[in-house]
Amino acid sequence: MGRYNCKEKMEYWALVWGLVVMALTGFMMWNPILTSKILPGQFIPAAKAAHSAETILAVLAILLWHFYNVHLRGWNWSMLTGKLSHTEMEEEYAGELDKIDAGQDPLTISPRQYKRRMNVFVPLSIVVSSSLMLGLYKVATFEQTALITLPTLDPG
Repeated sequence: MGRYNCKEKMEYWALVWGLVVMALTGFMMWNPILTSKILPGQFIPAAKAAHSAETILAVLAILLWHFYNVHLRGWNWSMLTGKLSHTEMEEEYAGELDKIDAGQDPLTISPRQYKRRMNVFVPLSIVVSSSLMLGLYKVATFEQTALITLPTLDPG
């Protein structure tokens, strides 16, 4: 494998899949009125079941899969030091080690390239972050509750 082995890729895609399921089902439960305008009402209890099942699956994946493979199977000090021995690289990331040994290290960039990337990344990240914050505000405040309290009428 190259930079990421198969187990790391599977864990990444499980995280992405879990995030999508949790976000969609959470939004459906958070906004049941809007959900029932778009989808049949049976989707709300189904969303609750999917949200609960995904939560259990995520906890089990972290405790069993991630904890075992990352922490128990063999402690990897690179989490703290940022470095791997040559033997560890041969065992886990032989494809990337071959590129490094051939002088094709893809992580080495020039200071000019780094500055150019930062000139694009920083303004773009500010715009995206601001848009996401505005979107979160809109999502959190756009729907009224199902019960609207009416003022009492004064008999008279």
